[in-house]
Amino acid sequence: MISVNDDGRTHASFSETYPGTPFPEVLFWPYDGGKPRQVLRRAIGIIQSNIVGKMTPCNTYFATLPGGKTFDEIWNEGFWINWHPRSGEQFDAFSATSRPKEITFSNDGLSRGAWAVVASIVHEMAHLNGAPGVDGSGSNAAEQSLLHCGLKAHFRSSAIGMRHYTEIQSRNRFV
Repeated sequence: MISVNDDGRTHASFSETYPGTPFPEVLFWPYDGGKPRQVLRRAIGIIQSNIVGKMTPCNTYFATLPGGKTFDEIWNEGFWINWHPRSGEQFDAFSATSRPKEITFSNDGLSRGAWAVVASIVHEMAHLNGAPGVDGSGSNAAEQSLLHCGLKAHFRSSAIGMRHYTEIQSRNRFV
C-alpha cells in the first residue's frame, strides 16, 4: 500500500537537483493538509476502487517494463507520495532518482483534479518500475501505461521521459 508523507517527522523530507534541466530543484516534502491533500486522497480512492486487482491489461503492461513487476505488485509493495509545495513549476509529478520508491506532486499537478492525479500516479508508478525518465531517452513507456490502465482520456503521446523545455511550458504535463 502506498504511504503519503503527511508528517515530516515520520518520513524525512529531501530534495533533488537536476543540473542543466528545467527542474533545478524538486522537493519531496510532507503535505500540510488542505485541498491538495484532499485531491490526493480522492485519487488514491479511485485507484483502489478501479485499478488495483481489477485491471489485467494494466498488470500485464507493467510486467513488461524493465522492473518486471505488475501494477498491483508495485501498489501493494508500497511507495511514498510527497509534496512539492511550489506553484508555477514545469511538472505535475516527479519520481525521485536517488530513492527508488518516492514520487512528489507539485501544487499545479494537484490542482488539475483527482482523475489527472490518478493518471500522474500511474505514470510515475511506471517510472518506479523502470520506465525511462529524466535520462533523456525519449521513451514514452510511462505514458503508455495510461492506455492499459483505463486512463486513455489522459494519454498524451508527446509525454516522454524528459521533454524539451518549450513543450513542458506549453503542456505542463508529466515528467
